[in-house]
Amino acid sequence: MVRRMSLLVGVVVLALAAWAVPSGAGEQNPQMSVTPNPVEEGADITIANVSGATHTCESSDLQSGAEGGGNEVDVNISDDGGVIFSGSATTDADGNWQLVTQIGEAGEYIVAAACNGPAPSSASEAFGPFEYDPVDLTVVAGEPAPPVPPVPPAPAADAVTAAPAFTG
Repeated sequence: MVRRMSLLVGVVVLALAAWAVPSGAGEQNPQMSVTPNPVEEGADITIANVSGATHTCESSDLQSGAEGGGNEVDVNISDDGGVIFSGSATTDADGNWQLVTQIGEAGEYIVAAACNGPAPSSASEAFGPFEYDPVDLTVVAGEPAPPVPPVPPAPAADAVTAAPAFTG
């Protein structure tokens, strides 16, 4: 009887543990970086995948029959009014990518990217298609240029009154 009770308690504990852990726990979504962040308006922003096999956008020899690289990653930057920038980057042979752009106006933005590569052949690979986790971007107003000091007026030439020379 005690053995059956212990077995029942063990089953209940496992069932509760499985119920309490959300599905997909421990799995990491593909990540990208946006640097620098925050950034001054008009300065370069680099958007790229982070290092690691689950963050690259690459072709698989098993799926495409070709070497990796050449996939497109679509990048959008949005504010409350919608998409303000849309561009794309092409991956290298390892599936890494980066895009450099600028935002000309201070504000809060969301950077989103999607890999358009083939579907992964295993859970340990991130071939695509998939979306990277979005990243919040803060663009701050740049330092105003220091005022240019006024050019001082040229010094007035000494008013020399020349007396005519009389010789005689």
